[in-house]
Amino acid sequence: MPPHSIRLAGPWYLTQPDCLPPLPPDQANQERYDLPLPLEPGVPRRAQRFFQRPIRLDPAERVRIRIACTLPPRQVFLDNLPLDLTPLPTGYLAPLPHGLTSRHLLTLDFDPPPTPPTEPPGPALLGVWLEFLGVAGEAF
Repeated sequence: MPPHSIRLAGPWYLTQPDCLPPLPPDQANQERYDLPLPLEPGVPRRAQRFFQRPIRLDPAERVRIRIACTLPPRQVFLDNLPLDLTPLPTGYLAPLPHGLTSRHLLTLDFDPPPTPPTEPPGPALLGVWLEFLGVAGEAF
C-alpha cells in the first residue's frame, strides 16, 4: 500500500544559498514561486518552504520527504538540520529523524551546472511531498 502523501506546492521562496545555517525566508531576500521551480544554469539557488504538521497527524508518525527533480539537490535541511538523501529513479527520499511538531522549514540547495545540458533546460524541482508511513510497530 503506497503511503499517504501531501504535496508541498507553494509558496516556495527562492534565494541565493550564501549562508549556513539557512536563514528563514522571512529574514532572507526572496522571490516566491509555486512548483515546478525554474533554476538557471550556473546560478546556485536555495528553495525554502514552511509547512505545518497536519492537525490529525500522530506526533509519533514516521514521515519522509519525497523530492522529484531533474537535478540532485546539493543539500536538504529540515529546520536547519541536514537530512540524508536516498536516490530514486526520479528524485530522492529523505526520512525525517523525528516526528513532526508544529511549524517546520524545509530547505533545498541546488548547484546547477554552468552550461545547460544538451537537452533544452527545464525546471529542476518538479515536486515535493510529505509521505506518512504510520507509527513504528503499527500494522497496516
